[in-house]
Amino acid sequence: MLCPAACFCPIEGTEVITNCSNKGLATVPTMIDTNTTILDLSGNNLETLGTSLDDITSLVSLDVRRNPLLNNLPNIYHLNNLNAIYTDYGASCCILEMTIKALKGINGQQWAKEICKATDPYSKGECREHLLDVGTIGLYGLVIIISIILNTWVAFVIYGIRERRADPATFILGQFPFSNLLMTIYATTMFIHSIMYYGNYHHHIDHWLNNSLCTFIGYLFITSNLMSTFVYFLIILDMFLKIAFPLYEHRHLTGKNLYIAVGMSWVLALGIASMPLMGLAEYNAISMCIPIYAGRQLGIKDNDYVAFHVAVICTAFVLIVLLLVLMLRSVKRSQTSQTISSENQKLSRNVTYLITGYIILWCTIITCMIMSVIGGGTGYTGRVAFSRVCVFDTFTNVFLYIATKKQFKVDSKKLCNQLSQICGYRSRKVAPGHNMTIITITASTPQHHNPTAGTNKNANS
Repeated sequence: MLCPAACFCPIEGTEVITNCSNKGLATVPTMIDTNTTILDLSGNNLETLGTSLDDITSLVSLDVRRNPLLNNLPNIYHLNNLNAIYTDYGASCCILEMTIKALKGINGQQWAKEICKATDPYSKGECREHLLDVGTIGLYGLVIIISIILNTWVAFVIYGIRERRADPATFILGQFPFSNLLMTIYATTMFIHSIMYYGNYHHHIDHWLNNSLCTFIGYLFITSNLMSTFVYFLIILDMFLKIAFPLYEHRHLTGKNLYIAVGMSWVLALGIASMPLMGLAEYNAISMCIPIYAGRQLGIKDNDYVAFHVAVICTAFVLIVLLLVLMLRSVKRSQTSQTISSENQKLSRNVTYLITGYIILWCTIITCMIMSVIGGGTGYTGRVAFSRVCVFDTFTNVFLYIATKKQFKVDSKKLCNQLSQICGYRSRKVAPGHNMTIITITASTPQHHNPTAGTNKNANS
């Protein structure tokens, strides 16, 4: 039996073992017996295995753990007896899967998935060639364009008109563009990197997941996700207090109360989003950079954060629906003048449309979040759906605001008129200079050709 000088080669029953572990090897030893069934190359400094395994057709088990420089495994599909490869990195298994899939199709990928056993594996379904598929890349691109246009215009209208800036209800709605900006940054980053990694993502998984940018955009995602919900809650709370307690202005969300409520909402959203940074979950556990990850099938312990996240959103959801019912009840029972009653009905109807849109969107989002903690293929589907559906909230809230607020159309026209007046004032300010030039030229021409012009001027003087 052949045995490399740096290795130990015992024979145990029918197993032919070549043990080359912890020898500080930089390359795979030559002269490995072709009848070897168990090859242990762990604890070395290998960078590649090359074609060193091609002739070891009897190989059953390969151990390459604790080789920090070894990321890529060779194509070993021709080794029919191989049933286990032990490695530290899920990325190595993923690259092996994609390599064999390109050669042997989905069956080859499934075979590689079964035999490759990583110390730090990826959850089922995370290994793929694309960060986002073509359809999702197109979706993100469309969402980014719509979000930038709508949110920019809404922010201009709300903060560009003095009366609107002073209105508490509009100030609350004005938080939407800011929270949407965070989600737009998330979508833009994912969009750009999806194009960069397209067709080659399996070679960049470790780089992407270990990048602090992944953690950062995940933090923005969760903050935006929570703040959007809190803004809906403040809208319905503000309307309820004004309709149910019209004479108790100290209870309304105005002045100091308004700033405290909005400030607390931002602090709460930022605080909850910070929990994964304290070790309660991970932002970079999955490619979507969100802390929704099922490490085990129905692993509740691994999903404490997502359970808390769902609890917060569901609590806000229940309170919003409860306040909506109480507000509609107050409108119906209010004993005010016909004008005020009609105005309250119109306002409550607009808010109802806004909250209904919120309910439809967030019922879908919560369903996806619950799916994501199940684990396996269902968990992966839930996480993907959650990250896709959530980006619609970058413009859905402001779109509903535009659609339900007639005053917004009036304010938009008013702002356009103000901008046109400013532009018109500037053009008029420039115009006299041109006129003066023309007058000077025409005035000097008669003096040059009419000899009596100077006489008349002297006579007049």
